[in-house]
Amino acid sequence: MLRRTEWLGRYLLGRKVLRCLSAHTEVPAESLTGRQIRRAFCKGKHIFIEFDGDCYLHNHLLMRGKWKKLDGNQLFLPDDAWLGLYVGPYTICNLNGQLLKLVGQEELAAKLASLGPDAMSRPYPADEIRAALAATLCSKECNDPKGERQTEGIQNLPNLSLTFN
Repeated sequence: MLRRTEWLGRYLLGRKVLRCLSAHTEVPAESLTGRQIRRAFCKGKHIFIEFDGDCYLHNHLLMRGKWKKLDGNQLFLPDDAWLGLYVGPYTICNLNGQLLKLVGQEELAAKLASLGPDAMSRPYPADEIRAALAATLCSKECNDPKGERQTEGIQNLPNLSLTFN
């Protein structure tokens, strides 16, 4: 996702949305038309595009989604497009978006907090990820004090220290 976010930033950063086409009700086209694009960033596999006015587009591509650059202003979106941002010489389209939602600052903060540590961030947050994994395992064991259920992934604990070191 980091490379895709950098690609989006290269084509969108600092540009104004001259026309927005949306095939998805969670992103009304008129809400993005005329807005300046401040940045594109990701946390894990979630992509966020920040617009002026503290407006954010939240996208998760899942298995089939992608972003594509089409030359010029598109009269109609391609069949599989959820969103088209015309920014001058080209239109950036979200195809098969899977999750595409317009959110404000508060909803963005809540979403980022719910995602936990970002395994793709630099520097790599190994200690934070180890702590989150340990807390998850503890909570599963604490919810099953008699050990009646098998704790998922417990056999992989020795491998975690090799992976994160």
